Amino acid sequence: MSSSDDSTPSAAQFERDPRSESDSHDCAKLLHAAGYDKGQLLPRVLSQLRVSGRAGEATAKCRDSMGRTALLISSFKGNLDSVQRCLDCHESVLAGVAETDKHGLSALEYACWRGHTSIVDYLLRKGADPTSRDLFGLQPLHKGRVGHGHIQAAQRLLSDGACDPNARCGDVHAPAEYEARTKHQTALHVACSREEHGQFVPADPQMVGMLLRHGCSPNVQDDNGDTPLHHAAAACDLAAARMLLRHGGRVHTSNLRGLRAVDRMPHDCSYTLYDMLLTGEF
Repeated sequence: MSSSDDSTPSAAQFERDPRSESDSHDCAKLLHAAGYDKGQLLPRVLSQLRVSGRAGEATAKCRDSMGRTALLISSFKGNLDSVQRCLDCHESVLAGVAETDKHGLSALEYACWRGHTSIVDYLLRKGADPTSRDLFGLQPLHKGRVGHGHIQAAQRLLSDGACDPNARCGDVHAPAEYEARTKHQTALHVACSREEHGQFVPADPQMVGMLLRHGCSPNVQDDNGDTPLHHAAAACDLAAARMLLRHGGRVHTSNLRGLRAVDRMPHDCSYTLYDMLLTGEF
């Protein structure tokens, strides 16, 4: 997905229709500082913009080719100080935390995606909406790499109850050229359906355990009728399957093809897992 682009913003990329060459130059400096600041450049750039009375306008309107403002870039990069400074320049804090790029990604979603827990916490305290969706139908929890180990960021989203642990990935509204598809899975589905090089691999047991403790159901079925237990079985994931069963996972649920979790097991899985999924005893 192009929103993962880590490239340097340049003046030629700006989508804003600048009022002058000075505007374009200011935008170039601001976005560069947000993307590559080590703690010194951005404060100077924002100070100069404040003197000219343009700090609020620049932080809200200057965008790179992906539609990212300085706030969004700073959140992606993981610079909490830059995020705070950019948000302080906005006339409306709520408008600032609600702004998105071309793909509908907010600062909160960027922070979750990259695992920047301190920024996740700050943005939530400033009123960021953990239930917002991007054009791919993803909420910050889904984007929070629940399949890739960003446990603390995901846990912070779930900690105050504002985020539904069983929220499904929504409908896709991204341009057709992305060929994006959805199976309307929950975060627990995502965590249990990891793939590497086209092969199913075991889930992060700490992530699965954390999601279950925060109320994720092991029995929600996606568009294929699969539960998280189906995915654990397909990955020969004994640890995840045991946790799912301890939290009430049902072994006799069939998907749309009539397959139970045990039926999705590869032939070289352990007999222990086979017995667990056949009997429900763990």
